[in-house]
Amino acid sequence: MNIMKKIININVFAQCRSSKLSLWQCPSFLFIIMGLVNIAAMLGTYAITSTKYGNEPEVVAFIVVLVSLVLFIIGVLIVENFNKVVEANRLKSEFVSIVSHQLRSPISSISWTLDLILGKRLGEVNDKVLDYLESAKVSTKRMIALVNDILNVKHIEEGRFGSNIKPVNIGEVAEKVFSDLKSFAMANNVELLLEGSVDGDFERYNENTDHRFVIEADYEEIKMIIQNLVENGIKYIKNSGCVKIKLSRMGNFVKITVKDNGVGVPEADRKYIFQKFFRASNARSVQTEGTGLGLFIAKIMVEKLGGKIDFTSKEGEGSVFWFTLPANKK
Repeated sequence: MNIMKKIININVFAQCRSSKLSLWQCPSFLFIIMGLVNIAAMLGTYAITSTKYGNEPEVVAFIVVLVSLVLFIIGVLIVENFNKVVEANRLKSEFVSIVSHQLRSPISSISWTLDLILGKRLGEVNDKVLDYLESAKVSTKRMIALVNDILNVKHIEEGRFGSNIKPVNIGEVAEKVFSDLKSFAMANNVELLLEGSVDGDFERYNENTDHRFVIEADYEEIKMIIQNLVENGIKYIKNSGCVKIKLSRMGNFVKITVKDNGVGVPEADRKYIFQKFFRASNARSVQTEGTGLGLFIAKIMVEKLGGKIDFTSKEGEGSVFWFTLPANKK
């Protein structure tokens, strides 16, 4: 049933346009042409063998050679275009890597200089100038976060992540994120909560139960996943609200749930929400800042660790994002 839905939803022409390729350069279109040629060849061969020419080996051989030649030409076109895509992707990755690293150094230098000035280590600064410098500091942090996100995506796509896999207490990670973002939540008039339950029985998260939340993962990557979900919850709440982080141990899996009462995700946008650079239409109107990379990064990381990530949402009422990861068997 799912396969039929996927086939029905295939729009080759839209895919080719979005890739900015002509039809005869588009692999999807060429695959369909190859399939049609195969079908036509089979029907043609059957039709010919039903006539008087069916007994003439030369005619049948000619048809087979002709069909094989057509399929070979289409195959060569497909391979050439795939090679072009691979080369373009390689050049893009190199460009992103070079630009990101070149940007990171001067932005970091600016950030350090601003810290020195704001800390009045280079002398006194009047309040009006301090306000401008604070704004510059916020913008600098945003630029550093953008560069880091782009580099993270590059590393993920190259398979260069998860280099420090070891037992990680996800409860401690959640508490660290909770502590780091508490001030950010308060500044946005949002209440931030951390709770936990084991096998469905609710209890306040505490150090007596946190040993049940141990997983095999990279600490910094798990922190990034939880932080992305919680930051989204805080940013997309209008006026005031609440974001709740909940830890659950369900059988052999640890589950992290982040619930908010923000703007929610429009139904039309839900199937795209984990795509790279995608931001929901109502999110852009509420929060102009954002790269659309946080959920993409979270999904790739969770799935690489053998877990699953998903969400439920109702526009205007809020969202519940959750992910599960295998618990440490030791």
